[in-house]
Order: sequence, then C-alpha cells, then structure tokens
Amino acid sequence: MEKKNAGTSSKNATSKVAQIRNLFKKQTTPLNGYLVTSYDQHISEQVAERDRRLQFMTGFTGHTGNAIITDTDAYLWADGRYHIQAEKEVQNPFRVMKSGCSGVPTELEWLIKHFHRGGVLGACGKYVPSSFWTSLADKLEDFNIKLIDVKDCLVDLIWKDQKGRPCTELVPQPKQFSGQIVADKIQDVRNIMSQHDVDTLVVTELDDIAWLLNLRGHDIPHNPVFFSFLIVRKNYIDIFVDYICECVNHFLFNEHIHLCDHEYDEFYDALHEMAEDNEIHKIWVSDKANQRVHHSIPKAKLFVWPSPISNAKCIKNNVEASGMIEAHVYDGHALCAFFCWVEKSVKSKTPPTELAAATKLEEIKKLNRDYIGPRSHYQCGTTDMTRTYHFGEATNFMKECYTRVFKGQVSLSTAVFPAGTRGSALDSLARQHLWRVGLDYNHETGHGVGAYLNVHEGPATISRNSTDDEGLKANMFLSNEPGYYEEDSFGIRLENVEHVVKVSRKPEDSHFLTFENITLVPYQTSMLVPSMLSSKEMQYLNTYHTRIRSILGPVFQSENNAEVYDWVMKMTEPLNLNATQGRAG
Repeated sequence: MEKKNAGTSSKNATSKVAQIRNLFKKQTTPLNGYLVTSYDQHISEQVAERDRRLQFMTGFTGHTGNAIITDTDAYLWADGRYHIQAEKEVQNPFRVMKSGCSGVPTELEWLIKHFHRGGVLGACGKYVPSSFWTSLADKLEDFNIKLIDVKDCLVDLIWKDQKGRPCTELVPQPKQFSGQIVADKIQDVRNIMSQHDVDTLVVTELDDIAWLLNLRGHDIPHNPVFFSFLIVRKNYIDIFVDYICECVNHFLFNEHIHLCDHEYDEFYDALHEMAEDNEIHKIWVSDKANQRVHHSIPKAKLFVWPSPISNAKCIKNNVEASGMIEAHVYDGHALCAFFCWVEKSVKSKTPPTELAAATKLEEIKKLNRDYIGPRSHYQCGTTDMTRTYHFGEATNFMKECYTRVFKGQVSLSTAVFPAGTRGSALDSLARQHLWRVGLDYNHETGHGVGAYLNVHEGPATISRNSTDDEGLKANMFLSNEPGYYEEDSFGIRLENVEHVVKVSRKPEDSHFLTFENITLVPYQTSMLVPSMLSSKEMQYLNTYHTRIRSILGPVFQSENNAEVYDWVMKMTEPLNLNATQGRAG
C-alpha cells in the first residue's frame, strides 16, 4: 500500500511533526489530525517559497500533494508525476502514498478506515480548494468525523524562519501584446455578470487578475503573476495588493480604468463587509477559490461557478494568438542552437552537467531581446516544449517506446473533433499505441498554456480526468505531451504546443476543430522505427520538419550561423519507410 522512505530518519521532520501534534490540544476545538496542502491562498499550482508548507514539513519539492498528520501517523499523497521523486525526498516519519496505484487509498479512504469516529481533522481553509473541502467534509460527516477550518495555519506557527510575502514590481502588458485594453475586458466581464444577475465578482486566481488588468509580476518563480485579490463591482473595482507604483496607475488610466487599492491583508475583512451589506445580493466566487473565501459569504448570496475570466483568458484573441506563434519561433531558434551545442559537447567527450546545460540554455535565450526569463516566457507569449534525444546506443525497446510515443502525439495532433469536445474524449488518442503493448504514462496528456502567463493554464486540459471544463474551443493553446518512463532505466517525453483551429475543409464543417503544432524543434529520427510508422505519420513528420527548415533555416543563414543551420538541416532530412538509419545523434 505504501512504502516508507528508504533514507535515514530526519530529526528535523520528526521534530516538526511533534510540534504540530503539540498544537492539536491547544486549539479552541481540539484536533486529532491536521491536513497540509501544497497550495497558497490562491490555490496556485506553483507557489512562492513562503508558501511551500508541504515541503517545509516533509521535504517533498513536487508542485502538488497533501499530507495528513494524526496523533500516531504521518502520510504524504503524491500523484503519478512525483512517485519516484517523493520516495527520494520525503523524510521520516512521513510515509509516501502513491496516488493512482492499485491498493493505495485516497486521503478520504484512509481517513474513513483509520481516523477514529468522533474525531476532528483540522486544516487552514485558506490553503484548501473549496471543492476538495466540501467533498471531503460531506463524506467524512457520514462517518462522524468533522473537518474544521483552523484560523491560524499550524505550519506557519512553527515555521520560525518563514520568508515574507514577495512584492515585485508590476509590469504593464500593453495592447500590442494583450490585444484588448483593460476597460473592454472588464466590460465583457460585467456583461457576463449581468447575464447571471450577479452584482459582485470575487477574483482570487492570480493569472486571472494579471490577465484582466494587463499587468504582470514576478512574485512566484517562473510565473509572471503578483499577489493580489480583486473584487469587481458594477461601478468600481477593488484591488488588494501590497504596492502599485505610479507608472502602473498611469498605465491603467490610459487603459480607461481606475482601481480602488487596498492592502493585501484587508481582503477577508472586505468579504465579511460584503456579506453584511444589504445592497449586495449575489456574489460570484469561482469553484477554484479556497474554502475560507467560500465560507466568508452567506450561502444565500453565494453564486459558485467557474470564473468568467478564466474562460475568456484561455481563448486567445488574435493578437495573443499571433504572439504565441511568434514566441515559439523565438523558442525554436534558441532550442535548436542549444541542442546543437549539447550534441557537439557530447561528441567531443565533454558532456555538460545539468547545471551547465541549464546555464547555457539561459545564455542563448537571453540573446533574444523579448525573452523575459526562466520557463520560456516572452512578452508576446509563453512556450512549453520537451524533446528526448539519445546520444548513445539506444536499445530496440527504447526506439520502440519512442516511436509509440511519437505515434500517439501525431494521433492527437491530427484529430478532428466538434467544438466543445472535452479533453477527456481525446486523451486516449495519445495513449493508444502504448496501450496496445500494455504500456502507459501516469500524467495528463496536455494542459492549457497562457499568453505570457502561467505555463499551466486552466480550465482546458487533455486528461482522462478532465470532466469539469467546458471543452475545447478555437484559439486555445494546449500542450500535447505523451511519454513513457521506466524507473532507474530511461524516460521519454515529446511535447509540443498545439493551437486549436477551425477545420476549413468545407464551410459547413466550421464547427469542427483540429490542432496546429506551433513548436519548432526537430525530432530525433534515429530514435524512430520507420517500419512502425504509417504513411500518414511519415508525412506528418516530413511536413513538420520541412516547416522547421523553411522558418528557422533562413534565420540561421541571416546570422551566418552555419553550424546550427547545418544541424537543423541534418535533423530535418526527410525520412522514408525504407530508412534503416537515423539522421541524428
């Protein structure tokens, strides 16, 4: 069911667990257990250092997970992306629960079986998604177990050197990149509010706020967002943020908007005031908001529904869409130069370390004046890409797996489907060629990608579990990233970003959609088994490589960069069904 961390016992983690347990009986309602999540108040997937409570307690550095501490036990749940990582990182006395594996209980199942009846499980509601809280609380109640919101986070109470909240400079995203001024975005949101007879909208997701206000920040590493809350009313907007400089106010003035600014920590007081305001009748809160936000608003006033901003944000306007495509040209240019350098280094018997490779990649990307920073953000758009190259002697099984992953990626990329189709209906296309030989991967196939925003953007996903989104629509951008992994042996992932576009075969088919791959980085054809490829897949590969040649080749020629140009030409030579020898590596 679970496996204890094989490393030596950590006195540090043991001490922290003991301190948490000592606080159980000191609460107004004594506790028998405590839930720790990986989230911040905004339910962000990636968080600032001060919000890495799960890591502080357990040593686990993965982006998502939950821990439960009781009087006698301590467990951490990690999903399939992090099973190996959790085994290596999680410190005693915590035990790892590998979510999704046969025989491994969920948090709820474990609590029902092991938590004593009449017990009280505590959690700080600010760091728990309301949907998870409600589901957990309702089912635990059937077994006479209470889930209560602990006002002060117990982890924060024992975290003596916890860092302060970041407050980085806000940067405007002008119309040439955003495609729409703030006033028009807000009017669109208010129109949707009116359709639902809502007079107030509470916005807690950081990328929603950044997108709506055409502002970016750097409060969370690799994510251009800033700590803030927003309340959109019929006639004005409240923002809760630590600092807004005069230049940002000037930018917003030119975007025809004025914000009533408040301190970040005043947000929950404002919620309580709204709850008591008889002039406010209906308050819209996203189903992604934290439990404390939901609990602060009376049920009679609470309207829980997906954020209108999230849905608008993930469907790019034409300017944003063009920017995303341009960003991937920039990224393809940088990555081809990088992989050329890696291959040359390996062949010269001086293979780079991971740190040296990461440093070199940043050095190359920074040559582009529009590059913003790590995680491949450009002001015009955000990129996401994975290639697996093998510079040694690959086994036949490795090549077979690489080919099956490639075939799955092509199957998804060339799919045609009705607008509104959910990602769960497409997920199996990417897995089918692995399934045929009993193989699979334990992560989602795709996620939305922001326009100079979070690289993981909801609500659209391509996953067997993506059942709560509104389906795919034109001008969304999603990753397509099947893979295969064998612990302590090898791993393969191929990732492209796909642009959702309308099918243009016939006018009457305009409600059908397909994907256009905008990533521009060659595959390693020496890892493909030509006899396993259909003519359609071969054509896809060769057409894709021809496009890379036509777009990036002239760029390297204009730079007089013969070395990278030759590498691109070599990597993109056409492959045919009779090929027995690859071109790369």
